[in-house]
Amino acid sequence: MEFYWNKILTGLVHLFLLNSSAVRATTQAECNKRTPQSTLNPKSTMAFSHGDNNTPIPFQQSQSFRSLKRKFEGTKNHNASASLVPSQAEVDALVARDMNELTGKEREQVLHDIHGVADFPDETPLEVERRLAELETQIQRVASKSAYQQALAHSEAYVKDRTFRLKFLRADLFNTRRAASRLVGFFEQKLLIFGANKLARDITLEDLDHDDLAVLNNGHMQFLPQKDMGGRSIFCDIRSRERFANHSNLLRALFYMLMAQAEDEEAQQKGIVGVVYNFSLLGDRIDQQAILRSAKLRNSLPIRFAAMHYCFNHPSFVDFINYERLSFDTHTRARCRAHKVSATDFHSELVSFGIAARSVPASLIGGLRTKSHQEWIHSRRKKELTSGMAKSAHLSSFSGSKPKNIPLIECEDGTVRTVQPSTQAKLVPNLIENVETTSDSGESVSPPPTRRVVEEPSPGDVLFGRGKVKEHPGNIRLHQLIEKRRSRYEVAEKWEKTVISEEIVAIIKECSGRFLRPTVSGEGWLEVDKEIAREKVSHTFRSLRPKIPKRRKIQGGGNRAGLYLSLNNRL
Repeated sequence: MEFYWNKILTGLVHLFLLNSSAVRATTQAECNKRTPQSTLNPKSTMAFSHGDNNTPIPFQQSQSFRSLKRKFEGTKNHNASASLVPSQAEVDALVARDMNELTGKEREQVLHDIHGVADFPDETPLEVERRLAELETQIQRVASKSAYQQALAHSEAYVKDRTFRLKFLRADLFNTRRAASRLVGFFEQKLLIFGANKLARDITLEDLDHDDLAVLNNGHMQFLPQKDMGGRSIFCDIRSRERFANHSNLLRALFYMLMAQAEDEEAQQKGIVGVVYNFSLLGDRIDQQAILRSAKLRNSLPIRFAAMHYCFNHPSFVDFINYERLSFDTHTRARCRAHKVSATDFHSELVSFGIAARSVPASLIGGLRTKSHQEWIHSRRKKELTSGMAKSAHLSSFSGSKPKNIPLIECEDGTVRTVQPSTQAKLVPNLIENVETTSDSGESVSPPPTRRVVEEPSPGDVLFGRGKVKEHPGNIRLHQLIEKRRSRYEVAEKWEKTVISEEIVAIIKECSGRFLRPTVSGEGWLEVDKEIAREKVSHTFRSLRPKIPKRRKIQGGGNRAGLYLSLNNRL
């Protein structure tokens, strides 16, 4: 009996293998109909640029793809002819070839990444150190790395920082060869976008010009406050609301946002999810060269796109998707999904991929929610002011010019010093005099700790009060600092005004100055905390505004309405 069962099982296995072979043959024949046979030839190779023309990453390519890429990169203007647009069949064949080269486990990983259920690889300290050593070896093997060597000459500590390099390893899932190419390409792109004087230091908001900040504040690119089902950050790009003076402004804003997110260790390990939203006619706005530059920048940054979702409602956007998919690396290209849905249904479409409904900040009538994005910018500015970013930027600057995010000030003793962000980071405890209070229940409440009374203020101190305190050297210095920033303060947003006030407080404290208020007894001075000092600066800004002439109400007789006449125009 057992013999017969073995025969039956053997027959079923042979039947399954025959069916699998037939399916593979059918798939192969279908692909051959779409593209020439050379397209699927695994022996033909080429180097597809991975963020840098000089540092290619070799992987399996075809003669058909080489011609397709030449056609793609050869487009120089917005109004490209239809013959230069890659067909959907060509793109599908390329993606199919990429998927055919993956193992079964890798294909399963792709599906998990797209649907937000993937796990990131475990990291052990020993393995991390081994991969970091391998990364250095792979970097040395890269033939052309002029920008990397230039950055290394300016600041070896920045380029070889362990935390910095670990970001690139995580972005490529600890594939040291790809991580080395990404790292070299990173400096090539950074040199191209920001120039040599910012090559070997972190980029902050102060490094962005007015047009860069306009792109950043526009909000068409933003990280959503919600994460997907896998705990990954979601980067949303509302293409229909894209506004920029020059494409370089867009690249600098994109660089800053993605590098800021790359500081998060969880984002390094899990990657991020991209959502491109476009519910309008894109038309002639497609710029193939701009798409290629943006994709090359993303390919070189130390952040991995674990999935890309394109939501659109018009066929004109398909060309944009095809161009962008062609310019991505193989890892990202396999994880792209296009969703042609209506503006009312795309939310439910994304739910099946682990993205919460109504999370995309675009309304059906074209509106854009930017509140959470503005809060993100505000938190970034505060973090940069209270961290060592500005200090490291100053120390690693190799040019003779002064970095604009490090203000140099002249102290009362004549010395010139820089504002140390650490000064701003220290919160001074609230300074309340020793007065015993009682709670609502009548119990005695311990008084807050007292501070030493300052008997004689120093020249750098800012004194609270009226009258002769305005003639104190510290108060005069405060008014000078405020006057220099007054025009910027008046046109700033509310959160920017707070930052400007905090900057002035930091400058005063850096010159050994304090903000002092008189004691109740009037026999000394007490130092106030940071918030009260900032409010003092803000109040001084407001007090310098031109006063509006007062108006006097003159009552009319009978049923006549009251007349308001300016005191300056009295008869």
